[in-house]
Amino acid sequence: MNRRLFLISDFSNNFKDYAARFVEAAGGKKAEIVYLMQGGKDWEKYYLQYRDIFQKSEPIDFFPIYPDEEYEFEPEMIKKLKSATGIFVGGGHTFRYIQAYAESELTPIIQKKYQAGIPYGGLSAGAIITARMGMLKKIIIKPHFSQQNRFFELQKKLKNSKAKLGLGLDDGIWLEIEDEAEGTIFGKGGCHYCYKTEAGKFEYKIYRPGDKIEFKTKEGEGEEK
Repeated sequence: MNRRLFLISDFSNNFKDYAARFVEAAGGKKAEIVYLMQGGKDWEKYYLQYRDIFQKSEPIDFFPIYPDEEYEFEPEMIKKLKSATGIFVGGGHTFRYIQAYAESELTPIIQKKYQAGIPYGGLSAGAIITARMGMLKKIIIKPHFSQQNRFFELQKKLKNSKAKLGLGLDDGIWLEIEDEAEGTIFGKGGCHYCYKTEAGKFEYKIYRPGDKIEFKTKEGEGEEK
């Protein structure tokens, strides 16, 4: 079964279209999607907001998962993650997401599910941590790219790491990647592709909706520090 990533920069006007495609990939009417959150006092507000959008396409099971103050999870959450047909990771404080999902008891479960063909969706911080979890090895992800003028930030990050490739995602677009080999752009905006050559130069290109990206990175080339 093919491995699929659905990476999006922000909660924009076309998020409903992204959600519909993700639900279809996760099983359509039979989808059981877990929503991995950072937690906090307002978690239920965000959960209901996303649940309503995901359930507009199909009346699916949409279950919240979030850590407590010690980054531990309730047994029911772990059980739901293990049976899920789709994993969607929200946005927020990236460091908290790294601790909760890229450096926790849930990490090997998420990795195993993805390798088995369960689609993974990541918004902002949820997209960034794909490198930490080994899904997109050796790649740096920068969301809100044009909106926050992150071009030089991405180049600096590439220059100071062993990573070869940086992807800047504009708000309004999303990137669907299959088997870590080819990606397709959807939505409205641009996906900024910045590749570091062996000579230390940078190759830069903007991909638009409908374009496909072939990834140049190879196993062992380094990853985001």
